[in-house]
Amino acid sequence: MRVFTSPYLYIHHEPLLHSVELEWRGRTQGNEVRVGVQKGLQVAQQQQARAWIANMMHMHVICPEDEEWLKTEWLYQLRPLGIEFLAIVVSNDALTRLSTYNIMSGSEQNGYAPLETVYFSSAQDAREWVRQACQASSLPCVERRY
Repeated sequence: MRVFTSPYLYIHHEPLLHSVELEWRGRTQGNEVRVGVQKGLQVAQQQQARAWIANMMHMHVICPEDEEWLKTEWLYQLRPLGIEFLAIVVSNDALTRLSTYNIMSGSEQNGYAPLETVYFSSAQDAREWVRQACQASSLPCVERRY
């Protein structure tokens, strides 16, 4: 179910998958990446999501400032929210794919990434993996502390 719509981003929440999906739609400008991610974090917290799908298939170019912010701020906030699974649908744009890998490699070195992170070429494959991972996980839903 779509819970947020803008020209550059759709946010979906799937209760059965306990997931939040950020579906990026083309070029972002200015503060849009940060605003969108913050909205996604809000939805993940409210819905007690266990999985985050970063659907970047149609995203174009992440500026260096946003790349650094995503590496240090966004991923740092996922674990305390109880996000166990991160599915990344890679972009069709080569520069965005490179930015994504830079963000993730830096965050993995710092221990910020969720327990399991997997890359996909299609959103459907990412959703199926999330469904299987959440069903197979013996980990209980993480209780949020506010």
